[in-house]
Amino acid sequence: MAPELKKTTFLLNWYSNPYHTPIFVAKKRGFYEEEGIDLAIMETTNPSDVTEIVGSGAVNLGLKAMIHILAAKDRGINLT
Repeated sequence: MAPELKKTTFLLNWYSNPYHTPIFVAKKRGFYEEEGIDLAIMETTNPSDVTEIVGSGAVNLGLKAMIHILAAKDRGINLT
């Protein structure tokens, strides 16, 4: 019997584009499932929202430029 997959949400920093190719290739090839992850990939229309959405706990993971992550930590947003 296969182990139950852990549902995980991943928020991109913009609409899907070539920058995100490795994320989608890994999903298509089943790499996340091999690691026990049922990954739902989500898009945002505003890259500025990613840190706040991750910090709120609405999604598990998010993709963001490091400078924005540091700024969010400086504002006290919990991203762990």
